[in-house]
Amino acid sequence: MTRSLAALAGFLFLTGASAEEQPPDAVPRARAASVEILVDGRLDGSGWIADAKGSVVTAAHVVWNPHRKLEVVSPTLGRHPAKVVATHPGHDLARLVIDFGEAIPEKLPFLELAKEIPAEGEAVLLFGSAVFRHGLTVRGSVARRELGYEYFDTLGCYGGFYFVAAPSPPGTSGGCWLDLQGRVVGNQSGFINSQPGVGAGIALVAPLAAITRILTQKGDQSVATLGCGLEELWSQHPDFIRRLPEGTSGVVTVPVRKGGPVERAGLHSEHVIVSLFGKPALYRSELMKEIRSRKPGETVTLQVVAPGEEVREVEIVLGSVSRKKPD
Repeated sequence: MTRSLAALAGFLFLTGASAEEQPPDAVPRARAASVEILVDGRLDGSGWIADAKGSVVTAAHVVWNPHRKLEVVSPTLGRHPAKVVATHPGHDLARLVIDFGEAIPEKLPFLELAKEIPAEGEAVLLFGSAVFRHGLTVRGSVARRELGYEYFDTLGCYGGFYFVAAPSPPGTSGGCWLDLQGRVVGNQSGFINSQPGVGAGIALVAPLAAITRILTQKGDQSVATLGCGLEELWSQHPDFIRRLPEGTSGVVTVPVRKGGPVERAGLHSEHVIVSLFGKPALYRSELMKEIRSRKPGETVTLQVVAPGEEVREVEIVLGSVSRKKPD
């Protein structure tokens, strides 16, 4: 075996790849159909073209705050104005449309959606612009297909994502996750921190079903919220756990957003939600699924407890989260 063949064999062993599994044009297609998002002239995220009409998918938090000017830019298409036509904070997704004026490309490059998310352990590729470095490809593997819920301060609510084991630096938000055939399997949102500002190597990815919906959705979707963070009790400091009645389990309302539904109901950051409508609330994902199955304005009944208090029942009117329109 020659040195070059030996090196290739070693690479394939380490990555679990085969020479045929990634078509040679998968990354060039992504490069041609990907864009960078400029917000008031600053590069704030990535995106990708999803159809021949110029629809661009990106992360909602990239375009969430009011702004004066929105543009997309790429080496393939140049620089053009764009506008937001749909957002969904529940999966951190936004759809833009590019304004080409009279110079609409005849054959606009766009990416196709896969039929399903790859199985756990299978390789996927992220294409985006990380830390102002343009057009980078990052390889990862699906860590869990089942959705979890992570809180976004910018959006003021939880988003539902699946997990990919890979670095996903700032700037890649809104970039496309691809299978090894170059089909979109998810949209990059954020990453889990092991400590403030330090990524744990786990990316948060909006699922295919949500991407399909944002491509036909009109306007801004609102989602229901309790107006607080949610942390599973067993993740908290042992001193706090010891202050609660023995055997308590549930989800802690921390942090509490000022003026939100939970605060208006008199709860604070040491309250533990032990059940929702009498159903035990062991995991954040289970509680969030119940909240997301309801509409803003609906009333939910929680059983809560805090140090020095007995379990009590409270009713909370769910709040609403949606994008504020630019001035």
